[in-house]
Amino acid sequence: MKQINIYTLNYDNIVENILNSEGYMNNSVSASTLGENIKFLDLVAYDYTTYKYVPTFMISKLHGDIERPIYPGLDKYKTSLASEYFEINFRMKEQLCKFNSVLFVIGYSCNDEHINKILLDCIKHGLVIYWFKFGLNDKVLENCPENQLIIVDQKDYNNPIDSTRICAEYLEKLNG
Repeated sequence: MKQINIYTLNYDNIVENILNSEGYMNNSVSASTLGENIKFLDLVAYDYTTYKYVPTFMISKLHGDIERPIYPGLDKYKTSLASEYFEINFRMKEQLCKFNSVLFVIGYSCNDEHINKILLDCIKHGLVIYWFKFGLNDKVLENCPENQLIIVDQKDYNNPIDSTRICAEYLEKLNG
């Protein structure tokens, strides 16, 4: 895989910090950096000594960053239509509509209608979503084909485990 897309609603830099600490090539775009980083949206690293592509991570901050966040509230949807946010959302839709796209959802409340609409549109184009739940009553997308929305439940909702850890263990099982 040449480029791995990460979409986050968080404002912080935790994803970038983790990738940097592990030595992975990455680029991040948000409302405040889109102008300067747009030329790197399709950046893919290549190792000329091994003649192989290096996995490159593209981090898209759908709700902005610390400099220009989208705050929760009544204007959230309207703000997400501003050009600097819209372009990032449109790019997410473009990427997730590609053949064989898979999305892992961790910690999303399903309360952002603009995001839900993108996901539902992408499902119509074949997107498969693995949705890792933390709480028994966590919302997930509705009216999705069963083979395209795979819900991964906790083993014990009375003693829930971090959804990120469950995702990692799930991927290790698939890989191994």
